[in-house]
Amino acid sequence: MRHLAKNPALKALVKSSNLTPKTCANFSSSEFLSAITHDLKTPLNAIIGFSDALKEEIGNVATVEECLEYVAQINRAALEMNELVHDLLDVGAVASGNFSVDLVKKIEICEVVKRAMRLNQDYALKRKVSLKMEIIGEIAAINLDEKRMKQVLTNLTSNAVKCSSEGCEVKIVCEVKNNQLEISVIDQGFGMSEQQVEIAFEKYGTIQNPNSGSVDSFGLGLPIVKHLVEMQNGEIEVISKAGKGTQMKLKFSYLSANAQLM
Repeated sequence: MRHLAKNPALKALVKSSNLTPKTCANFSSSEFLSAITHDLKTPLNAIIGFSDALKEEIGNVATVEECLEYVAQINRAALEMNELVHDLLDVGAVASGNFSVDLVKKIEICEVVKRAMRLNQDYALKRKVSLKMEIIGEIAAINLDEKRMKQVLTNLTSNAVKCSSEGCEVKIVCEVKNNQLEISVIDQGFGMSEQQVEIAFEKYGTIQNPNSGSVDSFGLGLPIVKHLVEMQNGEIEVISKAGKGTQMKLKFSYLSANAQLM
């Protein structure tokens, strides 16, 4: 199944020509409060639970290894909450019109990919998922926003790890085809139907994760990812099939990137 996220709700949220303070007003709705409360409670509950367990274990003379594991879990939950807060700040920036990209400088995209992978390394190790990078041919520097691309690739890599079961591999492939940079984040996870792809790109979209038996939220991340890609004159393509994994493919034209500077 090949799908270029064209969900009407997503268009209203992230299409640059429509993304204005007026269209962002629904972020203050009860739907927003309900969804964001759900997303915030997950890491917050983990922080409270593991800190309580740590306090109890210290009282029972816990081993150093046990304490370190609890601290690691608390840290991981705090990082998840921090990521969500940054997503909220980005939504606020969009609504106020202060959301921008810097396309003046050429960047080495492979270095950005490596940083995104490093940021997800601990998460991948915890889930026993391997991260791999593949560079096909020569990748020339391109005019993209380094900060925003790191945000995009970190989010997509994190989602790929989240959707993968133990022993699976997440691979990021960089190549140039027809004067176009292509970056693919490929997982071997549970995959999605066409309907689930649309839901994942909706604000507060949630889908059932058969690996964990729980409902996974993509929060505000994927709509923002799509918006960031489009602001850099790129597009995001989703190739997925239930039970067969997912490929998130980003495409940026070298010609479009150069034209921005003329």
